Amino acid sequence: MLGVDQEVIARGIEMKYKELGAKQDIDNQQHFTIEGVRYLEKIIQLPFQIPPVEQADMGDFVDRLSAEWPHEECPKIFAEGLGDNPRQIKRTVNTFLMLWKLADKRKAKLQGRIKPIRLAKVVAIQAVYPELYNLLLKEEPRYLKELEDYFRAASKEAKAYEDEQERQVTKPVEPPPALVPFLSRRGAGAVQRILMYQPKLSGQGANFAGLSPDQLKLYFTLTRRVESPQGAAFGIPLVFSEPQMIRIPEGKFLMGTTLEQAQQIVNESSRNSYEWKKWVEWEKPQHEVELSEYFISKYPVTNREYQVFVRDAKHTPPRG
Repeated sequence: MLGVDQEVIARGIEMKYKELGAKQDIDNQQHFTIEGVRYLEKIIQLPFQIPPVEQADMGDFVDRLSAEWPHEECPKIFAEGLGDNPRQIKRTVNTFLMLWKLADKRKAKLQGRIKPIRLAKVVAIQAVYPELYNLLLKEEPRYLKELEDYFRAASKEAKAYEDEQERQVTKPVEPPPALVPFLSRRGAGAVQRILMYQPKLSGQGANFAGLSPDQLKLYFTLTRRVESPQGAAFGIPLVFSEPQMIRIPEGKFLMGTTLEQAQQIVNESSRNSYEWKKWVEWEKPQHEVELSEYFISKYPVTNREYQVFVRDAKHTPPRG
C-alpha cells in the first residue's frame, strides 16, 4: 500500500523524465508525452482518494483527536476554522495540546493567565493564516483585539440592516488600517469564524477584549517559533518591545562637572549664547550622589517602542 499525494508525485515524474518525454509540434510548442498521472496508473492498481471530512461530522472528528481536552469548547474552535483537511487539523490540534501542556507546566510563572480557549484561537489562526499571525507576532499583538472588535461590530451592522426597526445605521465599520490588506485575502473568513466563536457559557476567557498588551503578548510568546539569535553581540532578541533590563547595584557616583571642566566646555564650544552658558552652569558643582538599586534598559528605546508606550499608557509626548 502506498500513501502518496498523487499530484505531487505526478509532477515529480514529469520533471524527472521531461527530456525523454518532451516533443515539439509544428508550431514549435513543447509537449510532454509522458504524463505523471498515466505513469502512476500503470503502477497503482486500486486507487483510493481519502475523502475530506464533512462539515457535519467535523465536530465529532476533532473531538475524538484527544481524550483530555483542557476545555470542552476547544475542539469546536478547530472544527469551525480549520477547513476539511484531516492532516492539517491533526497537526494543529497536536500543536495546541503540546503548547497547553507546556503552559500547564509553567503554572508558577504564568499564574493561570493563559486561557485554553484563547490559546486555541491563536493556534488556529497561526495554522490557517500564517501571514496574519506573523504580523500580530512581529508588529502589534493588540491588532488581534482590534480585529475581534471589527468583526463583532461588522456583524452587528449587518444584522442592523436586516432588521426593519434598525435601518438607521449609516456609518460603515472601518477595520484597523494595518489589517485592511489581510481582510481581502484567502484565510480572512476562517479567522473571522475563529474569533467570533463564543462559548455558550460566559466567563470562559474566550475573547481578547479587555486584555492588556502584556496579557496578549503571553499567547504569542508561547506560540512563536524558536528563532536563532542574529548575533551574539546583541544578545538574545526578545518578543515585541519588552525591554531587556540590567540591574544597577546601589552605590555612589560623581554627578556634574568641575569648574575647570565647565570653563573648558565654554571655551571650546562654538556656541556663545547666554542660554548655552546657563546650561553649562547647571552642571556645577560636581558632587557625590548615592543611589539605591535600580534597573535600566540594556539598549536604547526605539521610536516604535516609544510609540507603543505613548499609545498604551495614553502618555502625552513632549513638544518639539
